[in-house]
Amino acid sequence: MFRFIKDSILELKKVTWPKYNEVVENGKQVFWLVLFVSIFLGIVDYLMFLVVTYVF
Repeated sequence: MFRFIKDSILELKKVTWPKYNEVVENGKQVFWLVLFVSIFLGIVDYLMFLVVTYVF
């Protein structure tokens, strides 16, 4: 068990962690993508609602 923890710590030291600015920029990209997809799906949902209410 202790060997596993020791090996895990050694592997984590090998990781190249992203810089703060990279994390912020990626966070902004995710935010805008989620916002765009949400608006798109909201519009599609509303249009489908209109079609269904018109047909029935």
